[in-house]
Formats: sequence, C-alpha cells, structure tokens
Amino acid sequence: MSYNVILFTDVVNSFSGPVSIPALGAYKLANTLRANGYSCLVVNHISSFTIEEMTYLLNNIVSSETYLIGFSTTFYNKHAYVQMNRGKEKINIMKNFDLFPQGSTFDDVIITHLKSLNNKVKIVIGGSMVRADLNCKYADFFVLGYAEANIVNLVDHVKDGVLLNNSYRNINNNKIIIKNVLADGYDFTKDAMTWLPEDIINHTKLPIEIGRGCVFSCAFCSYPMNGKSKLDFIKEIDIIKQELLHNYNEYGIFDYAIVDDTFNDSPEKLKFLRDMIVTLPFKPQFWCYARLDLICVHPETLDLLYDIGIRHMFFGIETLDRKSGMAIGKGFDREKQISMIAQIKEKYPEIHLHGAFLVGTPYETVESVKQTMDDIISYKIKLDSCIFRPVMIGKTKNGSVFESKFTKDPSKYGYRSTEDESPFMIWENDQMSFKTAVALAKSFSESYRPVNSISGQRDANLENTPSEIFLPEYKRRLFDIIKKSKF
Repeated sequence: MSYNVILFTDVVNSFSGPVSIPALGAYKLANTLRANGYSCLVVNHISSFTIEEMTYLLNNIVSSETYLIGFSTTFYNKHAYVQMNRGKEKINIMKNFDLFPQGSTFDDVIITHLKSLNNKVKIVIGGSMVRADLNCKYADFFVLGYAEANIVNLVDHVKDGVLLNNSYRNINNNKIIIKNVLADGYDFTKDAMTWLPEDIINHTKLPIEIGRGCVFSCAFCSYPMNGKSKLDFIKEIDIIKQELLHNYNEYGIFDYAIVDDTFNDSPEKLKFLRDMIVTLPFKPQFWCYARLDLICVHPETLDLLYDIGIRHMFFGIETLDRKSGMAIGKGFDREKQISMIAQIKEKYPEIHLHGAFLVGTPYETVESVKQTMDDIISYKIKLDSCIFRPVMIGKTKNGSVFESKFTKDPSKYGYRSTEDESPFMIWENDQMSFKTAVALAKSFSESYRPVNSISGQRDANLENTPSEIFLPEYKRRLFDIIKKSKF
C-alpha cells in the first residue's frame, strides 16, 4: 500500500546488545500521525539498504497520496568525531548533510527516483544532528527539537496549505525552519504509544518512554530539558502499564530500553513504578540510563531497580577524577563509585553494567585517564562493558538548539580553539588536546573487550555489532508486509 507519510530512521548499534531496539523518535511521530488520520510507515536501519533495495521499497509505498518523507538523524551511523579522526578534508557533516548515511551519490539517485514517483512530495529532516544553518540539498523543512506538537500541522500544511506554525525561513540556506524545541502543546504525560505490526517486524525489544528531561545540568550535556524538577514530565503510571500490557498481549514483548535521561533520579518515581510492575501478569526486564553516584547516595534504590526489572544499566560516569567531575557536575568520590560497582555485581551479577567515559574533561590528565582505562581492562573496575569518547564541543554559531555549557562558554572550562575550519571545536586545554583525546579513545576501543558476566572473562564476541542475520531478516519481512498490502 502507499502511505501519506514515510519516516526513515537508523540504528546500527546499541549498548544494550545486537541491533534489536528501534529508536523511538520516528515511531512516536508515526503514532501521532496515525491518531490524526494519516497513514505512516517507519523504515528503520536505512544505512543498510542498497540503492536497489531502496528503489524497490519506494516503488511499493509512494503514490500521489504521499505528502511527506521524513528523516530522523539522531542515531545515524555518521558520528562527527569519527569524521574528524579521518582528516580535516572529511569534516563536512554539519556543512553538507546527506539525507541517507550512504552519502551524496545515494541521495542523488534515490531522490531523483522519488521525485519521478511523486514530484510534489516534500522532505523534512529532524533529530539531534539538525541545526538551522545546515546545508542539506534536498530537504524542504528542518525541525529543531521535539516534533510531536508540529508534525500533524506540517502534513496539513503540505497537503492543504494550512498555516505552518512555529516556523520561519532561514535566508542563508533557503530552508523553512520549524522550531518548537520542547513541543509546547503536546501532553507527553498522557500520550500512549501504540506499536503496529509493521513497526515491530522482527524486533524483540522496544523502547518505552518513562520521562523527559533531567534534574541535573551537566556541563557537557546538550539535552534541551536539563534542570527539571523531580517528578516533572513523568508519564502517568496507568499509561505505562497500558503500553506494557498491549505489547505483551499483542507481540509477546517483555524486554525494553527505558527512554529517560536519568531513570533513577528519584526514589519516589522508582517506588511508583515498582508498585505497578508487580501487578503485571508477566515480568518485564529493562535497560536504562542511570547515575552511579545516585545509587551510592541512595543504596536502597538498588533493590527497587532490580524489582522493577532493570537488568542493564548504562552509567554515564564520564570521569573518575574528583576535580574534573566537580567541574562538569559529576564530582563523586572515585573509590566509592568503584566500590558500588563491585557491590552491584556481587549482589546482582545478572545486571549488566555499562560505563561511558569522556576523554578531555576539565583538569583530568592523560595519566588519570590511562589509569581508569587500565583499571577497567584489569577488571578492578567491574564494568561488563564500557566506551571512551573524546569531549565534543559544538560552536554556538552553527545554529544548534542543543547547546551545552561547554559550547556556550568553553573558556570557562579551560578550552581553547586551535582550528577554525571545523564545525566543532578542535580544542586544547592545559592537560591535553582534542586530537590526543581522540587517540586515547581510539586506542582503548581497539584493545578493550567486554566481560562475559557468567564466566568473568573478556569476550570478543560480546562486542555490539550489527547482526548479520537481523538486518536481512528485517528487510525481508518489511518487503513481505508491503507486498501483501500493495496498492
């Protein structure tokens, strides 16, 4: 069949395991559009499609009734710091942005074919990579921030010419910008997410949105809803229960990634959820973002997390250097954090613990970073998996609505720019340079292997790589769905 709206998204890797959890953003928009009478298909993993596969797909889903094609860029397999590491000539991700991660040639072929099917269809891009001054050849609209409050209005505008809200034209790139960063007018707390069979396909895990925003305001973080009050923007418990029951009864799904910037920000929230979870006729299990220092301060929440069903925790530790941590908003004692990791693994060995670290935070030396890396490799720090990434600092002039404190005032944190050509700051401070940080992160990723929680041994097979079976099967089932319902 044909669809009024087609949304493309991409997930090629996941800290919670092989490729099996779809990114939520595009599906939330599809849910909103469907509730307002528009048909919508979400196509995931687009970086894995060939030109032939994409052409075949469009032939079967595009018609004169297709009004809008959207691209959700947040999890594209096209991270800026990787581009930087390949040389200055490759640094163009924010200057010339391709709709498809496959690149400009792929764009040219596919968009030409799309226009041959329907030359009136419009193209919109959104997600964390989009900023007002982006140069994107084929896009008609840019969406900055959350889009639920504007997506229906945008399709109405394309279809019937109704007034487009919260918009302006950027004269520098001649694009229409839709800016409603926090989705004012959208009641997140009461909005139930309904997944359709064409969304699920062969996914066995789903994302579930519990809360928006974060009670903290870390200096490196650019999320738009930092510094909220506790229990603000938390989805109603009955709505969460409804989603869990629907997905289990319809699809047998009980495994989730929690979408919540800091899931354990409030013991009260955890108690509410635990009390609901125990009433379910099945036992769900969850992956979540959590703060390790909060478990140190509130050790009683560890049992709550386990009872809720948390079996994977992503700790954004960033640094174990006390002075550096205090500068960025995470200044908890190094040894207490290491001890808590060990306590969690001793009490609940089945909980997988992932640590994320930044290389280049203020005041931390190369020696300090290497010490943390060595302690992880030797399993003194008992994390099951981890990643190190260099500190990335954007530039305020690039039009982003996602700006961290680092971006707004890098000199306050000791960063100095050494090159102007890059869309991101090529920085140095008194301890190291950006290029040194990139090299350290790269060297760690090349030598590190995750831990098998059962054997306690490093296991190369546990690395999070796209499944060679999953992606072909996803596309096969997607094509089967559209063939069976062909218009």
